[in-house]
Amino acid sequence: MEKLHKKHFTFGMVLAILMAILFAPPAFAGWEGGPGHWWWRNSDGSYPHDGAATIDGVRYVFDSNGYVKENAWTQMSNGKWYYSLEGGAIARNQWVGDYYLGSDGYMLVNTVTPDGYNVGADGRWIGAGQNSNKYQEYWYIDGDYDNRDQTGYRDTHRVDMHVYLSGGWDGCIIEFALYDITGTGYDLYDKYNPNGDRLVCSTSDGYNWTATSTFWGDTFTFTYDGHDTIKLKWRNTTWGGGNMTFKRRGGGGAG
Repeated sequence: MEKLHKKHFTFGMVLAILMAILFAPPAFAGWEGGPGHWWWRNSDGSYPHDGAATIDGVRYVFDSNGYVKENAWTQMSNGKWYYSLEGGAIARNQWVGDYYLGSDGYMLVNTVTPDGYNVGADGRWIGAGQNSNKYQEYWYIDGDYDNRDQTGYRDTHRVDMHVYLSGGWDGCIIEFALYDITGTGYDLYDKYNPNGDRLVCSTSDGYNWTATSTFWGDTFTFTYDGHDTIKLKWRNTTWGGGNMTFKRRGGGGAG
C-alpha cells in the first residue's frame, strides 16, 4: 500500500507540473529596471547586451551587462561611432558637440554635413577650436533661433529670434519676438512695441559680434559658434546670469 501511494503521489506531481507549463501565462517583452539601469527583456527571457539592438523602431546600444547606454559614445565593431542620447535612443541627423550623427546613427567623417559643414577624419567639425577668421562657417549666422534650452524656460516666456545677413558677411539683423509678451518684464524689448526689438549687428571675426537696438540705442554683445548657437549678453542679469543661449531651429547654415 505504501508503494502504491508513492506512485500515485509521483504521478500527481508530474501532472501538476505539466498543467502549470501548459497553462502558464505567456512571457512578455519589455523594459525593466530604473533610471540609469534600464534593460530590455525579450519574450523568451533573453536580453540584448554588448552591442546595438532595434526596439520598436528605435536603435539602442547596450553594455556588457545588458544596461542601455545613455549620454555616451560607443565605437562599434565596424569602427564607426554611435552616440546614445538621454533615454538611450541613438542620435540621428543632429550635432552632438562638434560631431554630426547621420541618418543611420553613425558619426560622419571626411565629408560635408547636410547643413554644410566640413568634418575631418576624426569626425570633428573642422572649424572647432581654430582661429575663427580662417573659417567662413562662422559667417553663416542667418536662421531662426529660440531659447528653449535656456535654464528656467517657460512656454509663455519663450523668445523667438530671426537672424539674417545684411551688408555682406560682416553684418546682420536680429529681430526678436516674445512668444507671449503678457506679464513679462524683459528690458531687452520695447514694451510699447509688442513685436519685440530689432538689433543691427556687426563683427570683425565672425565669432564675436556687437548688436545695437534700434528701439533703445543700447549695444549688446554676443558670440556665434559657427553652426547652431548664439550666446547673447543680456542687460538684466537676473535671468540666465546675464547670458541667454539661443539654438538654431531652422534655416541658415553654410552651403
